[in-house]
Amino acid sequence: LRPQLDSGVLVQGFVHRQGPMAWREGLRLSDVIGSINELQPNADSHYILIRRETGADRHVEVLSADLVAALQQRGGPEDVLLQARDQLTVFDLAPGRERIIKPLLDELRLQSGLSRPTQVVRVEGRVKVPGEYPLEQGMTVSDLLRAGGNLDASAFGGKAELARYEITADGTRQTEVIALYMYRAAF
Repeated sequence: LRPQLDSGVLVQGFVHRQGPMAWREGLRLSDVIGSINELQPNADSHYILIRRETGADRHVEVLSADLVAALQQRGGPEDVLLQARDQLTVFDLAPGRERIIKPLLDELRLQSGLSRPTQVVRVEGRVKVPGEYPLEQGMTVSDLLRAGGNLDASAFGGKAELARYEITADGTRQTEVIALYMYRAAF
């Protein structure tokens, strides 16, 4: 039997203080992790993964947050409003995120079906932490790069491709490839 966290949020990963915290209406990311100093060395402060259960069936959704942006504008749109039972994971910048993300992706695959397909994205190449990540609602290329630990220094000035695969109504797979040009961004 899986333990339940009905009246709190869980903080785990590369933080000095892990464990459950009491949830209250209006609780935000910056209330739970109030400073960069609460992260362990080499923690990825730009990609906090939030596992959220919604609805009566506790359908699992995933979203992410940029802690640096949330702390810069507390209460703003980047400072995610948390819900009861949210699980926050702080990663480090070393390879190996798949051991933490894979069970979540497996959980998303188990709840998927024809009307609700699994939403997974992959980032490869010159990023710090390549691999598969959950597709978030409204996710952009910048969000995917943030999930992958951002671009490696050797990637600036290069180009990339975005490949999209979609299953059409008749069951065939349609592919779209979009060329992207990389430039130095302030991360």
